[in-house]
Amino acid sequence: MVDPATPGDKQAEVILVGCGCPLRGMGWYHAVQMIGKECPSAALCHVVEPWFLGGGASGPGGPEFAEWAKETEAETGIQFNKSFGDVPAVADGVKRLALISGRTADNPRLLSECIEVRLWYWT
Repeated sequence: MVDPATPGDKQAEVILVGCGCPLRGMGWYHAVQMIGKECPSAALCHVVEPWFLGGGASGPGGPEFAEWAKETEAETGIQFNKSFGDVPAVADGVKRLALISGRTADNPRLLSECIEVRLWYWT
């Protein structure tokens, strides 16, 4: 296991909200882009995936997500969380943003939850 993922000096710490199923979800594709360093100003450090880490874990796509999350966490240190409350507080001086990539119907609620728990921080 590697150390937890952290942003570099000129990067924002990104929390991907609503990753979705590997090879199918747009959030997953965004994760792959950040892991592959295709966005040099972004460091994916956390994934919040309420469905596949909750009620959808045993449904379609759940096992594939679990396998990908386990491998990704072990290789990169990206932390996978079921809820916003599981994400640690932002470290001093770190710029953090949430990339919301859930189902269209869920996104307004996910944004409200991000704001409510002050998941982001930017000055």
